[in-house]
Amino acid sequence: MRRKYKADAKKRFSYLITALLIGFAMGLLAKLVDNPRVTGIVPVFDDLGGRLGIWIFTATLLAVFCNSPGMAAIRTFIYFMSFLFTYYAYTVLFLGFFPKSQILFWGLCALVSPLCAFLIWFARGKGWFSNFLISLPIAVLAAEAYMTGKGNSVLQIIYFCMCLCLLLVLPKKRIQCAPVLLITFLVFFVLIKLDILTIVFGNWML
Repeated sequence: MRRKYKADAKKRFSYLITALLIGFAMGLLAKLVDNPRVTGIVPVFDDLGGRLGIWIFTATLLAVFCNSPGMAAIRTFIYFMSFLFTYYAYTVLFLGFFPKSQILFWGLCALVSPLCAFLIWFARGKGWFSNFLISLPIAVLAAEAYMTGKGNSVLQIIYFCMCLCLLLVLPKKRIQCAPVLLITFLVFFVLIKLDILTIVFGNWML
């Protein structure tokens, strides 16, 4: 029993350290490529970093591959907080300005992320509820690509790959793909028709 406890504790620790390191690396990378000299040569960096998709995609994978919904919530929160801390610490220390409104908005998003991660953990279960949960991040990615990626074929290809990856990875059984695609289409239609992403994120979504 003691060995099992130690193994479980070690696994939980690895979950948190992984999230911390990924958040740190992505925050630093996002800030380093947020430079006209970089984005002028490879604009896809700015296309990805300035949108929700890549962060939703990463957070979804971090959340579902945990041993409990509680750990998924903690892991995702650490990921977002380490990312935001690195990104804005760089902004304040090296660029000399304090974007208060941005920090406040994305900080609030980070506070909501544990609840989202707690729920999305159940996506790898069975039944229509799990299929619905799987469809949510895929539908959001597809809706954002549709709304902000028009005329940008490279960005649309990247979003398509992220959607395909989630569709292949999240369902435990391949037979789930058909109902997931159906639900995804319905959620996508609602998001586009009601313009929900714009209502929630407004000018923060490019």
